[in-house]
Amino acid sequence: MFIVNDTFINTRSFRSMNSNNYSFSNPLVSIIVPVFNSAGTLERCVNSIITQTYKNFELLLIDDGSTDCSAKLCDQFCSLDKRIKCFHKPNGGVSSARQLGIENAKGEFWIHVDSDDWIENTMLYELIEESKRTSADIVMCDFYNENSAGSDKEVLDISSLSKDLILKQLICQEIPGALWNKLVHRHCYLDTKVNFPLGLDFGEDTLTSILLVKNSNKIAYVSNALYHYDNLDFGNSLTHLSNAKAVHDRIKLIKIFPEYIDINESVNKNAYYLYSGKMAYDVVAADYQITQSEFDDAFGHGRSFYHRINRLPIHYRLVLYFATHNAYYGIRALLRLIKKIKNVG
Repeated sequence: MFIVNDTFINTRSFRSMNSNNYSFSNPLVSIIVPVFNSAGTLERCVNSIITQTYKNFELLLIDDGSTDCSAKLCDQFCSLDKRIKCFHKPNGGVSSARQLGIENAKGEFWIHVDSDDWIENTMLYELIEESKRTSADIVMCDFYNENSAGSDKEVLDISSLSKDLILKQLICQEIPGALWNKLVHRHCYLDTKVNFPLGLDFGEDTLTSILLVKNSNKIAYVSNALYHYDNLDFGNSLTHLSNAKAVHDRIKLIKIFPEYIDINESVNKNAYYLYSGKMAYDVVAADYQITQSEFDDAFGHGRSFYHRINRLPIHYRLVLYFATHNAYYGIRALLRLIKKIKNVG
C-alpha cells in the first residue's frame, strides 16, 4: 500500500503482474488513458487494466496538466509495472491527450479507456480472440452504463457489420461513437494519418471513429458488456451544458462534421441532419446562452428539415422549429420556465 497526497494505492496487483512472461505469439495492445484531475477514480481504472487476463499490453497514461495529485499517481503506477508508461503535458483537452497517446503507441491494436471508467478483466482477451477468429481490424462490444440508479447493460443495436451501415449508425448515434468499446488495428489510424480534432472536447471520438471505420477492412462485434461507463458525473452531461466551452464544442462539431462524411449521399445527409438536430436542441436547452445570430450560423441549415425528422422526439421538433424561425430567445425562455417549474415540483 502506497500513499500519494493522502491517496492510497493498492500495489498487490502491480507486484503480481510484473513477474509474468508475455506470450509474444499474441499481438501487443496499446491502451491509451487520458488523465485530468482523476485522483478519485484513477486507481480503479488502472487496476482493472493491469489485472487483465490478456497480459501482452502497454498502458499509456497521458496526464493532461492535472492540478490535483493525478500526475503523481501516474508516476507511482509507472514505477510499479513495466508495462505502464506515463506522459505529462500542459492542459490542452482530451483530443490533445488522445493524440499524444496514439503518437507514442507501439501496439498492433489500440484502444482508449477513460480515467473515470473501468473494464472487465477479460475485455482485451475477448476482443483479441474475436479479431483472430474473424480477421477483423475493428472489434466492438457492449458496455454497462453506471448511473445513480445502478448498472444498466447497453446492447449495441447493430443491424449489419457492413462499413456503410456502421457509418450510418455512428452518424445517427444509433451506436456510440466512443472509442472505449472498440479495439482498432493500428493501420486504421496510420493508413490516412488519422488525427484527433484538437481543441474539441466533445464528439472528437465520434469523428475519429468515422475515419477509423472508413479505413477498416472488416468489423466484428462481441455481444458481451466488457466496459463500464461511469455516467455519474452529470457535470459533463449533454443536458447540463452550463459553460461556454461545452456549447461551442457542439457548434464546432456540427460545423466540421461534413468534412468527415460524404454529405452528398442521401443516407449520410439524412443522418447528419438527425445528429445536427440533437446538437441544436442541446444548445437551445443549455444554461449558457449564445446569440440568435450564432445559433442561426451554426444550425440555420436545418431550418427546413428539423421539424420533419420523424426520428427526433416531437418536442425536439417543435423547439427547433421555433428556434430556427426567429424565436430562439422565446423558446429558450419557455424551456427555462419549464425547467424551473419541474425543479420546484
